[in-house]
Amino acid sequence: MGLTLLSHASIPLKFWDHSFTQVVSLINKLPSSAIPQLSSPHHALFHTIPDYTNLKVFGCQCFPHLRPFNKHKFQFRSSPCVYLGLSPQHKGHKCLDASGRVYISKDVVFNESVFPYASMFPHSSSPISTTSQYYPATIYLDDDSDTAPIIPEPSPTSPITITSSSTSSQSASQPSSPINNSSLQYIFSPLPMHLFLLRNIFLTP
Repeated sequence: MGLTLLSHASIPLKFWDHSFTQVVSLINKLPSSAIPQLSSPHHALFHTIPDYTNLKVFGCQCFPHLRPFNKHKFQFRSSPCVYLGLSPQHKGHKCLDASGRVYISKDVVFNESVFPYASMFPHSSSPISTTSQYYPATIYLDDDSDTAPIIPEPSPTSPITITSSSTSSQSASQPSSPINNSSLQYIFSPLPMHLFLLRNIFLTP
């Protein structure tokens, strides 16, 4: 199912962690024949009905609210991005813009009938390739996020940098410095632990 999401949106395989995280979230919220009364894994574990209001089409066009990240008031308040699913560590949607930046925002408008990745990255690699100049990306976080980001291990030639809206409002003459790799806690699994447990407890034949 994760590969289907990537193929449908014409997104390369290097974004597999975003698509598979979205797939696990979907599976945990859908009814399963392995559970009595066709209940969902989420309902069986938490005894509450899953919330489907935040489900959007993976890879569709989205327009996040970028005002908290702008350095001056003449910048656009939004720009077209590619939707990469819900963030498991933050309360927001992951939006990839044309420069390769990933914004995490709660205020997003979606156009679920358009899939703009191929037009936004015309010189990107083929869907089966795993390397590109656009990824790993710079992740921009909204100050409303109440959880510290969990960052995968960066590539030696392309480190990931984190910029919040408070630091992005500084002068453009002050370049942001990369995060010290020694201070990062690397998490090799892109899935939250409770999603991983649900996936193995309820869906193993």
